[in-house]
Amino acid sequence: MNADINFDPKKIIEATRQFINDASRYAKFTFIIVILVLSGFLVFEINRLINKEPSPEQIVEQQEIIKRPKLDQETIDKIEALKDHNIAARALFKAARDNPFQD
Repeated sequence: MNADINFDPKKIIEATRQFINDASRYAKFTFIIVILVLSGFLVFEINRLINKEPSPEQIVEQQEIIKRPKLDQETIDKIEALKDHNIAARALFKAARDNPFQD
């Protein structure tokens, strides 16, 4: 086995220059293709993450963390009594019932 391998640095440098010259013709095209592929990948990943639903275990876990306020009957009675005695408060409660998102 006689291998005729010759590593001449001048030939390697010349081949590299030739490759760079040939590749520079397609640099803009290659850049545009790379940008399009990356953009497509990002759109695909964003779409996948937007449509991802939480698992039932995650829903239960988050519901256990949330503390819901509870009013006892005595507090409800006091609020109702205040509402009945004050005309301004009655108007406030009426407006809040009609449009709860009003400023």
